[in-house]
Amino acid sequence: MIKVGIIGKGYFGKKIHTTLKDKYDVRFITGKDMDITYDIDWVVIATSIDSHYELCKEFILEGVNVFVEKPMTLSYEHSKELIELAKKHNVKIYIDDVFLYTPIIHQIPKTLEPIIFQWRKYGSFNDTIYNALTYHDIYIALHLGYDLSDEIQFEHNRVNQKQFKIGDVTFSYDRVNSKKEKVVHINGFMYDFRTNLNPLDTMFYNVFSGSVDFDRNHKLTLETHKTLDRLKILKPQVAVVGAGIFGITSALKLSENLDVTLFEKNDDILQNASSINQYRLHRGYHYPRSIETALTSKEGTKTFTDVFSDCEIPSKQFYAISSMGSKISPTEYESFMDKCGLHYRVVENDLVTSNVTELYQVDERLFDPCKLYTQCSKYLSNSKVGLHLKAEFTKDMESQFDYVVNCTYSNLNQISDDCKDYQFEVCEKPVVKLPSKYKGKGIVVMDGPFTCIDPYSDTDYHVIGNVVHAIHSSCVGKYPQISDELSELINKGVIKNPPITKFKLFKDSLKHFFGIEEVEHIGSMYTIRTVLPYREFDDARPSIVRKESDSKYLLFSGKISTSIDTANELNQYIMKQ
Repeated sequence: MIKVGIIGKGYFGKKIHTTLKDKYDVRFITGKDMDITYDIDWVVIATSIDSHYELCKEFILEGVNVFVEKPMTLSYEHSKELIELAKKHNVKIYIDDVFLYTPIIHQIPKTLEPIIFQWRKYGSFNDTIYNALTYHDIYIALHLGYDLSDEIQFEHNRVNQKQFKIGDVTFSYDRVNSKKEKVVHINGFMYDFRTNLNPLDTMFYNVFSGSVDFDRNHKLTLETHKTLDRLKILKPQVAVVGAGIFGITSALKLSENLDVTLFEKNDDILQNASSINQYRLHRGYHYPRSIETALTSKEGTKTFTDVFSDCEIPSKQFYAISSMGSKISPTEYESFMDKCGLHYRVVENDLVTSNVTELYQVDERLFDPCKLYTQCSKYLSNSKVGLHLKAEFTKDMESQFDYVVNCTYSNLNQISDDCKDYQFEVCEKPVVKLPSKYKGKGIVVMDGPFTCIDPYSDTDYHVIGNVVHAIHSSCVGKYPQISDELSELINKGVIKNPPITKFKLFKDSLKHFFGIEEVEHIGSMYTIRTVLPYREFDDARPSIVRKESDSKYLLFSGKISTSIDTANELNQYIMKQ
């Protein structure tokens, strides 16, 4: 009896095991743990494609015949190498062509007239469609004698439909909404997988008995691989909407594997909230009432600074605990920092008044928005991302793309399929000139309706933040509700002598907590801050990657330091489809 080993315990591996176990001496079925023996006649490799090359090579060199799931490897060169290696070592290798053992194949007339392969299948279609479906169709077309050397002509390349033509052969794939609906036609002939015959059983019997044409199998496999490689150059189309920091980092990451277009309605990148904030790379110190947000921020800062290391500002950052009205005590705050692994040391200096119970110097950083702009521009110009400025993306444009990624922050519901309520706040950020002793220093008073100061870019100025005074208007709903007067101020940079300002209140809060007697108002910046509604009870500021449909994703976060991690998470979701 033929001795067989099976590597792969996924769907196909288990199906193969069911087919073989009663007819052959199956010595093992294993997964990644690789509990194997070489005392077998054949090994069946039904693992992920990226492992095929190494596994096939290992068994060939041990003198074991190999059956491998399609596609054979990730590259034509590796596939050719394995075939030649098998011949050199007098070992048989066979690549799955189970569709040739279905009855329908033998009913297709070999007329070499124009032919259509048509699938209607539940689920999303990204580039995995080529490995899952198109491989078989190309193989069958070559088996029937069709020439696939002509230029590929794409008629549709969308998430719900892909259709392309090579010579006289048309390949068409449509997505359906029901798992029960699965239709496969070749020129009107339908594949019926409910046949009483088991094509797997037939294929393995012929392979193991040596009654197949191995050379022809190798030839068709390599020709199929060449055609697949030509197809995979035509990558899925992705629209990323919003060229703030989250849109930019997402577009850059996705462009490594996909064809990405970045849409921005303004005339330049980083024009809104990404360039109007406290410029703090939150490491977690700000969120004692949300351990999850603190840890997410801490980890995010590491990856952000790896990518944007040139954007940091040399500064000293401090967190202070007020003796009046704080929601947290020094003991509680230190316990929080210890729990999160946040470095700090207690300091004494002349930066704060006696109203501050404790002052901590912390390991937190700031970024320079001008340097961030320069580095983002450089990354985009050196990438394959197509940047469209002054380009409003609308819902009727979605059908032009396989995927749409919504990174519009305060305008998330403009193109969302699943509109949710957000809290929209029009915030003022005064830019001021402080006494020289504050140069290069940032201070945050915790935890309550307090004030913070942070260096403003690479200048002698500071930006003031205040939990209460910063907010000019606030609403909860699907869209921001903003007065005409405030609309004129939003995202216009630093406005000198703004007609609407709370600077006097900002100044009073500075005097109360920091002992600042002199402060010069240079101007104020205004932007829309978007947060989850009704979260005043804690500090939670989650970074959200939400799948709205098979083709649409939404990104939401207010912490710039998490942008790289969020882009990586988005990329993993899309590439796994």
